Amino acid sequence: MNLCLKVNPDFTISGKKMALYERGIRALFAAGGTAGHIVPALTIAERIKERYPSSTIYFVGTESGMEGALVLKRGFSFLTIKAHPFRGGLKRVVNFLTNFPSSLSEAISVVRGTDPNVVVGTGGYVSVPTILAAKLLGIPTLIHIQNVSPGLASLCLSFFASEIHTAFPGTEKRIFWRSRKKLFVSGNPVTVRLPEKVRDEIINEMNLHHDFFTILVTGGSQGSKAINRAVLDIVKASLLPDNIQIIWQTGYANYDEIENQREDFRMVVHLAPFFENMNEVYSVSDLVICRAGALTLSEVASWGLPSIVIPYRGAGGHQKKNAQYFERAGAAVVIPENELSAPTLAREIIKIYTNEPKRHSMIRAARKLSREGGTDFIVDHIVNLVFQRRRNV
Repeated sequence: MNLCLKVNPDFTISGKKMALYERGIRALFAAGGTAGHIVPALTIAERIKERYPSSTIYFVGTESGMEGALVLKRGFSFLTIKAHPFRGGLKRVVNFLTNFPSSLSEAISVVRGTDPNVVVGTGGYVSVPTILAAKLLGIPTLIHIQNVSPGLASLCLSFFASEIHTAFPGTEKRIFWRSRKKLFVSGNPVTVRLPEKVRDEIINEMNLHHDFFTILVTGGSQGSKAINRAVLDIVKASLLPDNIQIIWQTGYANYDEIENQREDFRMVVHLAPFFENMNEVYSVSDLVICRAGALTLSEVASWGLPSIVIPYRGAGGHQKKNAQYFERAGAAVVIPENELSAPTLAREIIKIYTNEPKRHSMIRAARKLSREGGTDFIVDHIVNLVFQRRRNV
């Protein structure tokens, strides 16, 4: 196992790297299914373009997934193949085995057509035929595992990938031992930038108080009914001290219903369905209440914020394991969704708010879980794979 501790800032400007800067990289990314798989690929791709502007980037996904809209919105080329899940019962396994030859054939056509220097997989079933196609065609591959516990697709691909990158230490224990020598702990590729606006300006725009303790509540872009229900009961019953205020991202599905009850709020609340600039929101927050998606937790850790985490019960148990990892590290308090209620959530908030040593301990623990330079570390390794291939051709 290899730990990403520091990225060499001179990596991209010496010798052969300058020639690569002029030519660029041809990279094919395979990602699909959820934003948790797609966003890391987009972050890595955008960093490649920043460092090597002449690069050509392609994405491959499925027609039915959400990846197409996200990729095209960022200005990258998007290609599709048919890919089928193989988890979820005997019927799905049979369907996967029956259709995999055609999926692999389509993936081989895509890889040949795009002629990449490297293929990167960040999860989702579309990664399986694409990474395997690249392996068969002699093209180096890199996979990135965002969660503490790898999914079935990532476990399968760990046998074939040239390199395996993980977000958290400990994931290597779940990888086949012969594959561990090519494993690197790089962290999740998250983009944390200090906002252009100063804190006072952000607080003023949200009509919040400058000296209040600020809680960020988010269930992601779709929102979380369970979290929203508990928080709604808290703000209507005023279960928290008067000098606590809430920044609440409800998700689009629940926003109107909650907004219509604003007159019943007995706390200071800034309400929005979605925040385009999460860096601004994180920068003025003191505590985060959220799900346990790998990217969300990595962002929270990068900002050094304590958190109360309510893991989603689906997603193959990934969120539960992510949450437990942060809880064991001392960076988060975990409330199982079946135990979530307004009194329970309010009690945990007050414990953190009133116990300053505990809060600072959680802040330190969160910062220790953050891995700065993860995106550049991954790009550095992509560059190395490109050069290794050119030496071997």
